[in-house]
Amino acid sequence: MTGMKIWFAVAALMLLYSCSSTKKTGQESAGLYNVGFRVMTLQVTENGITKDLNVAVWYPTAAQPKLYQYAGPTYGRVARHAAPLTGHGTFPMLAFSHGYGG
Repeated sequence: MTGMKIWFAVAALMLLYSCSSTKKTGQESAGLYNVGFRVMTLQVTENGITKDLNVAVWYPTAAQPKLYQYAGPTYGRVARHAAPLTGHGTFPMLAFSHGYGG
């Protein structure tokens, strides 16, 4: 799978988890959301070689967050594997990548 296809797959998955379409309520209007988090593994094939690509996704959710240790001394408050928030309008999407070394 080429780099562009990988970006498209990651962007599509993030979009699925972060988009919805109706009105906002008081707390959401202020920009205050609980954050859902999950790590997914995508299979990437390039030049006949299949590799795993781990993708972390953060998205709005109604679930209550709990303290989570990402790695080492890094912590955050997220709702792991929670259902995405739906029916509360649209949300921006941000994609971050340290690069793909192939």
